Amino acid sequence: MARPGVAGHGPTTGRPCRGSRRHLVSAAAVGLVLFLLGALVVHLRARYYEFGMPAVFLPPAVASLAVGSAHQGAW
Repeated sequence: MARPGVAGHGPTTGRPCRGSRRHLVSAAAVGLVLFLLGALVVHLRARYYEFGMPAVFLPPAVASLAVGSAHQGAW
């Protein structure tokens, strides 16, 4: 006899359910965008005007956040 909740998602299995996973992904995308914006601010404050890596990774991160929010709704 199978125990209830073993094959599913939720508090009995220790795995997050679908809704909380969506929020986790959105929070990760927001965190990445804020991290990269912070990197740009630090570059500007240090008067180091070579924005190589932050400038390369920021547009895809913003686009990913925008598409994810448009597709799933903001929070």
